[in-house]
Amino acid sequence: TVAEIEGRPVDIEQELLLVGDQPELAAGRDLAQHLGHEGCGRALGIQLRLLANMLDGLVAVEGQRHSPTGALYNELPDRIEDLALLVAAGYASGTNWLGWLAAALAIGCAYVRAVGASLGCGQDFRGPMAKPHRMAALTLGALVSCAAGVAGQSWPIMTWTLAIIAAGTAWTIARRTSRIASMLRAGTAA
Repeated sequence: TVAEIEGRPVDIEQELLLVGDQPELAAGRDLAQHLGHEGCGRALGIQLRLLANMLDGLVAVEGQRHSPTGALYNELPDRIEDLALLVAAGYASGTNWLGWLAAALAIGCAYVRAVGASLGCGQDFRGPMAKPHRMAALTLGALVSCAAGVAGQSWPIMTWTLAIIAAGTAWTIARRTSRIASMLRAGTAA
């Protein structure tokens, strides 16, 4: 980060403010600031981002308004979202390494899907922890954190959530890789 290069202490909240005002980054910034009662707002932010992504896809496909670069600009914000939300959840929960691990696995999961498609095996969106599942788990974690905060509890909900996301995403990578390898060995790739 700029702060590290300049030899200043890293203020993650300030660093996240510098990333801009894209919805997925704002949701991640908000998630990093607090976990208590505000978890409900973060859960809503995550779901609104997913809704915006879905509506954008529907307009492109159903309205036949896709462009030559549409797939590119549909995919890249999803990877930024994975990174911003999962890393922010890690910092917010005090387990930044786990947020980074979950984010790296999420990006790796998308990479395996893209490699499979490039090898003629089609897009494989199976789980158990594909993007919709990761965002549902993160939303649920934020809501449970909210409820725990209201109840005066300080359980490490987001740490547990990130551990589940990381383990499930690793399993998803293994399942997708196995499917791709099976198709290539069987000669059923297109």
